[in-house]
Amino acid sequence: MSQSQARESQVNAIRFSVVIPLYNKQDYIQRAVNSVLAQSFEDFEILVVNDGSTDQSERLVREMTDPRIKLITQPNKGLAGARNTGIRESCLPGLLPGRGR
Repeated sequence: MSQSQARESQVNAIRFSVVIPLYNKQDYIQRAVNSVLAQSFEDFEILVVNDGSTDQSERLVREMTDPRIKLITQPNKGLAGARNTGIRESCLPGLLPGRGR
């Protein structure tokens, strides 16, 4: 199976995208992502949009190994900009926005 066929198969299995905007939340990001991963429903992807964090948030997300986690890094565009980036990166019909603190 080619990489594009494998990605297409994975996308077909995913039914939801969870978008989590991230800006300097190193104390909370792993707990937030783990909360999503702990759900009994498994057919989702998690799009963490690092919105220009200057703390260790990005590193902490990179350390997480679940293949459903996708890290997107961009210059700071604010909460709405981060959510919009996550929506653009998802080609799926159902979106569950993560709640920022």
